[in-house]
Amino acid sequence: MKRLIETTDRSLIEALRLALETEEIDVRVLETGASSLPFTPTIVTVIHDEDWDRAREVLRSLQQEPMPYHTRAPRLRRQVRVALFVLLSLVAIFCLCFA
Repeated sequence: MKRLIETTDRSLIEALRLALETEEIDVRVLETGASSLPFTPTIVTVIHDEDWDRAREVLRSLQQEPMPYHTRAPRLRRQVRVALFVLLSLVAIFCLCFA
C-alpha cells in the first residue's frame, strides 16, 4: 500500500476516487481529522502496488496546470484614467467659473 496524495482539496479527492474507481484501481481514502473541519488533509493510498503507476497517471490527468500569467497594458488604462480625470476637472472648473 502506497500513499498517492495528501491534500485538503475535497473536490480533487472525490474526482480522483471516481476516476480510480472507473480504472478499477483499489484505493483507500483516509480522513485524518474530523470531517466538519475544513482544512484537515485527506490521504489517498493505492492498495495494490502494481496499480501505482496507473494511479499516478490518473492523478496527473486530474491536477490542473497553473494558469499562465497574462499581463495587461496598465499604462494605457492609466493614461485613459488620467485623461478622464483631467477632462472632468476642466468641465468642473468651467462650470464653476461661469455659474
